[in-house]
Amino acid sequence: MTIFPTRYSTLSAPALGAFIEQQYGFSAVQCRYKLRGVSDTYHVQSEAGEFILKIFRSIHRNEEELLGEIALLEYLVQNYIQVAAPVKDMSGKTLQSFQAIEGIRHGILYRFASGAPIIEQNDEQITQSAQYLARLHQKTEKLELLYNRKAYTLNTLLHEPIHAIKPAYEYFNLMDIYHQLESIAAKQLKALETLKTSAFSEGYCHYDFMPKNWHHNQQGAITLFDFDFAGYGWLMNDIASYAIYLSLLTPYKEDAQRRLQLFVDAYTKIRPLQPGELKALPQLGFLFILFYLKYQYENFEDHTNIYFGPRFLRERMKQIEYYLNITEGLF
Repeated sequence: MTIFPTRYSTLSAPALGAFIEQQYGFSAVQCRYKLRGVSDTYHVQSEAGEFILKIFRSIHRNEEELLGEIALLEYLVQNYIQVAAPVKDMSGKTLQSFQAIEGIRHGILYRFASGAPIIEQNDEQITQSAQYLARLHQKTEKLELLYNRKAYTLNTLLHEPIHAIKPAYEYFNLMDIYHQLESIAAKQLKALETLKTSAFSEGYCHYDFMPKNWHHNQQGAITLFDFDFAGYGWLMNDIASYAIYLSLLTPYKEDAQRRLQLFVDAYTKIRPLQPGELKALPQLGFLFILFYLKYQYENFEDHTNIYFGPRFLRERMKQIEYYLNITEGLF
């Protein structure tokens, strides 16, 4: 019988555990399926320690992009930036290949980040996060890798997303909100054009710098993980993603602004920013939301995200308005 075309398979956790025992030489391996998302995530325990295994989809990350992620992580480890490092198998390979129903899927085994996430950060943890990001950017500014990763440009963050998500608004009969989104996009683009973006610092940014993606240990040290969206672009994009997190954390404008100012002050004590970069924070945060709207729309079926619908899109517009209200004129 011919195998019917498949978009997204789920690899067996016990079979992956046996693979890890054989390929990495670990004993007493227990592999459990943890999360379905950009990639499938498995929690791995063994006598050699604790790990995270990610199995990627070729539709989202090709081999070269994954090799680029590995190169970036290995570079950061060599430069004493704490990240969840990729693990080599007994033959020295870091990137694994699996013949799934839909085609080849690649996998990477990562060391488990010590500690735990702290979603509602206090002032000390906000400061620690800002200092970590500043040190990270010191190492990734103008970094060049041998492998191509996603480039974050006005085309990939604005023009492509605003076009790609239009069918969603048409389908849900929300074209009034879409036209509002178009109007905001035009306004933010015009604002960016008045700033000297050519002077903005560029390099590899994480592009999902939110507390869910790092662990604090008992000493306050941070280990960053989930580099799925890491790519080349303005480094301010990472500060914008953290600012989005703060806007989601509190409904009180003054508190969100105070926390954001604290973060920026702690960051700039280690790594200075150009005045224009800070002024672009409203625009870059808007682009972050727009980029993720495109991703969520194009992949919501794979994530079983039943929440993606009219209510979700209306709430995203409210989030955009609140974020702009917090950040416009702050710097």
